[in-house]
Amino acid sequence: MLNLRRLLITLAALAIGLTAAAPAFASVGFRRLAIPDGNGGTIEAGVWYPADAPAAPVDMGLIRPSVAVNAPVVGQALPLVIISHGNGGSFVGHADTAAALAEAGFVAVSLTHPGDNYRDQ
Repeated sequence: MLNLRRLLITLAALAIGLTAAAPAFASVGFRRLAIPDGNGGTIEAGVWYPADAPAAPVDMGLIRPSVAVNAPVVGQALPLVIISHGNGGSFVGHADTAAALAEAGFVAVSLTHPGDNYRDQ
């Protein structure tokens, strides 16, 4: 688990470093996913990505970011960053980082870990 955490932190730092000269996109697209877990439940996830559509505030629990829900993705072959929350968190725990990555041309995906989130420990 610790090695995976270090890997994710390293990948996020690298991704942020590579975005210094990247163009900013008009808005941040967002999709909320419910992924079947194979045991009859679902894993909730969020996907932030470059978009060119009007953004509006969206209630995500403790935060209300402005995103373009289900807007078309702008760009092709975009780099992917996977974000993992800490103990007792959720997929929105690093929404600000995910949005910044999307503005810089990345797709950022975060999920709520089953068995280790704010509802289920």
